[in-house]
Amino acid sequence: MIVVTRHIAAPRTGPSQRSLVRTARNQYAASRVMIRSRTRGRNSENPMSASLSTRLAAFLEMHHVMSLATAGPAGPHAASLFYACDGPALVWVSEEGARHSRDLAATAAAAVTVAPDTADFAAVRGVQMHGRAVRVDDPQEAARLRGLLATRYPFLQRLDALPERLRSAVARVAVYRFDPDEAVLIDNSKGFGHKETLVLRRDR
Repeated sequence: MIVVTRHIAAPRTGPSQRSLVRTARNQYAASRVMIRSRTRGRNSENPMSASLSTRLAAFLEMHHVMSLATAGPAGPHAASLFYACDGPALVWVSEEGARHSRDLAATAAAAVTVAPDTADFAAVRGVQMHGRAVRVDDPQEAARLRGLLATRYPFLQRLDALPERLRSAVARVAVYRFDPDEAVLIDNSKGFGHKETLVLRRDR
């Protein structure tokens, strides 16, 4: 059974009120989740955020390019990458010699943003995440994740039709996986600076 635990703080209106703990099924496998919301600088646990994980997953499925932030011996770096979703995790393929791949070999700490382009502040929406990213070395798991990418990006199913240079590049890449510790969904249509946070505490 996949269970998500949400900790919802009771309003501070009386000593008899207690914190509520609720559980719900969720597509985020083996995750313990605390949901909190912040609008205009105010932090509060929000019982109305029951659908946050679903909305977060839908947003990530709707978009295709993420910005991956890493830090290595040469300093901070950001790269734009195609991704696929595997529960709350994001997966991609990259050459091991790419700077962001070298950075992850040195330290797994990473951050990710996904956001559509807009010039209207009220239309600003996006996801910010931080967590750990690693190369997937298990052959069976890497093949499974490649399958997710091929399903999402049909051109990966037609490698024979690609130019030789691109086929060679695809043959050299490794599979990487980002597991978020925290995900923030930003939606200015609900108020300037509106943020909802999903804290993912993976079972150890």
